Amino acid sequence: GVQDQIQKLEDEFEKSNAKKVQLENDMEQCAARLDRAKKLIGGLGGERDRWTQSIEQLNIDYVNLIGDVLISSGCIAYLGPFTSTF
Repeated sequence: GVQDQIQKLEDEFEKSNAKKVQLENDMEQCAARLDRAKKLIGGLGGERDRWTQSIEQLNIDYVNLIGDVLISSGCIAYLGPFTSTF
């Protein structure tokens, strides 16, 4: 009677404690994952700034490309046909 009820309550208590410990471990894991996710997002935010700067520089280089090719082809055309004896 009473001993069985006490044993039943102690078993439920042990199960509840085990579940509590498991939930605490899950909570710690979740907090660690959240911390790592925040670090990753912060790192990617810095990466976005770097990519934005790269895009701006590439746009400038693209605008200057025609002039660079013109100057390069002019140098090649001027220097190409002349030999050292000429």
